[in-house]
Amino acid sequence: MSTDSTISASRPIVTVGALACDPDGHVLVVQTHKWRHTWGVPGGKIDPGEPMAEALVREFAEETGLNVRDVQFVAVYEAIQSAEFYKPDAHMILLNFVCRCDGGPVTLSDEAQAYRWVTPEEADQLPLNSFTRQLLADARHLLHTSPPEHRIQPSTTSAKTRRMGASDLPFPGA
Repeated sequence: MSTDSTISASRPIVTVGALACDPDGHVLVVQTHKWRHTWGVPGGKIDPGEPMAEALVREFAEETGLNVRDVQFVAVYEAIQSAEFYKPDAHMILLNFVCRCDGGPVTLSDEAQAYRWVTPEEADQLPLNSFTRQLLADARHLLHTSPPEHRIQPSTTSAKTRRMGASDLPFPGA
């Protein structure tokens, strides 16, 4: 543990978020006060004992009213005392995915003020938070394809026994 008093004494918060893609190739972005009114992706904290894919499905349902499927891992980012986040002393591990949904109307929770279905190119033109901008760049090759070997389905196994090996990750050479 760091002795630097500016870093929170609590452990990092593990979160999930995803670019949800509709059948027409549009992605969902939301504007939220938690990221200083920039645009980002729906998501949130993983509950203790909850598998990450199930957390993502739950967070999307809570924040947007949408049911998502075909969850694919993209990348892990780390936000340490990010000035973009409304709690500047936070330390977060951001697990990022792409997923599919049927699109349609969105019912926002109080965590977001607006939403848009946009093409990836249109999303590039929005004031995105830096983590969403990186996710968009890292996930671009996955947005129009869905290779089954990279999907993570909600698990029926115990969270204690759920493991992801290197072969489950879409890294070159994995």
